[in-house]
Amino acid sequence: MRRPGKKYVIVRRAMRPGLATLAACSVAALIGGGYAERPESAVIVLGSLVLIAILSPGGALGGVILALPTAYTLHPFPVGSFSLLEVGIMCLAVGVGATVLRSGWRSIQAAWRVWSDQLSITLPAAAIIAAAGVAFATLPRDAERDVALREIRVTLMEPLILFGVALLVMRDPLSRRWAWVCAVTIGAVIGAGASVQVLGGFGGVESGVLTRATGIYSHPNNLALFLERTFLLSLPMLLVRPRDPLLWLAAGLQLAGIALTFSRGAVLAVCVGVGVVLLLLGMRVWLKAGVAVALGAGAVFFAISRERLLDMGGSGSEPTRFAIW
Repeated sequence: MRRPGKKYVIVRRAMRPGLATLAACSVAALIGGGYAERPESAVIVLGSLVLIAILSPGGALGGVILALPTAYTLHPFPVGSFSLLEVGIMCLAVGVGATVLRSGWRSIQAAWRVWSDQLSITLPAAAIIAAAGVAFATLPRDAERDVALREIRVTLMEPLILFGVALLVMRDPLSRRWAWVCAVTIGAVIGAGASVQVLGGFGGVESGVLTRATGIYSHPNNLALFLERTFLLSLPMLLVRPRDPLLWLAAGLQLAGIALTFSRGAVLAVCVGVGVVLLLLGMRVWLKAGVAVALGAGAVFFAISRERLLDMGGSGSEPTRFAIW
């Protein structure tokens, strides 16, 4: 009997996470249509997303990655308004957590080992959360505390939850590949759109003689925050397969989108993120070279933008800038 080809096997294996991602996107469409506003429908919608995360964690993670552009679009729920990204992260965490607990003590120990092996990341993350808490506690009385609290949640807490869950999910090679495919695809599409926007003169934010790309967002910094994440999720695949022209094209489109936002924070975030990726992959030589370059660039940046970098949010609307950077 003739054996199936390699491409057939790859496609067949990808069907389960692919169908799970498609199902998650269908549920997300219901949320976008306002069907989660009533308590009974919200229970069904959220329960469906948790079930998808239990049956196919890799597919659910792919859906969360595709939802990254929706971070600032809120939808009504019985207990408040949340973005599709927030809902996806929470349901993914609940589904994966339920699977770990259901699997018994050994699975819990394995999950703890995964997190404890990354102390070089988890400890700085804890310090960042503490710094954000101090920044929030020291806000002036007339500060916009609701805005600040959401900024802490969206920019710090939820990404860290997603990172911790993703470490567990991506132990499976198929889930890891599917997450990378989703990240590369959505990042390249949004990056290409940002480039077309600026180069074609279709909008953006005017800043002196520059036009800063906004893409589907209302502000360049939001676009930069999205593209930073997808680029850093795409980077490991590029390092593993450096001769793939499609990966270089996708990474180039994402970097072009980041560059066209002209965001200094984005440059800093990409440098730090690349260092984390190199650390995770054990590429010590490249990491040392990157640290040297980042320190030099950081010294220049600190010299020309000291006040902005050390701003703890005196305006009341951005109290976590220091902690986020």
